[in-house]
Amino acid sequence: KSSTGAKWGDVGLSGAFASNPIRIHGRGDQNSGKLYVESTLLNGQPAADFAAVHRSNSELIAEVAKDPGAIAIIGMTDAHGAKTVPL
Repeated sequence: KSSTGAKWGDVGLSGAFASNPIRIHGRGDQNSGKLYVESTLLNGQPAADFAAVHRSNSELIAEVAKDPGAIAIIGMTDAHGAKTVPL
């Protein structure tokens, strides 16, 4: 399930990856990562709903690693082995 209806090509990616739907994974609506994005990067606007909600950071990372269309926001100290992009 796509949480946004958008594909990665809609935000500038190209090639085979561009056709993958964007699926946002998270820890729930009140987690610090989502609150940070909403308050700082989205100027108080709500972020898209999560395609999947996970009980722990390790579960979140494992599920995102399996899904080529997935993205999540997580603290750097918890991102063991994950590809990170600083915000």
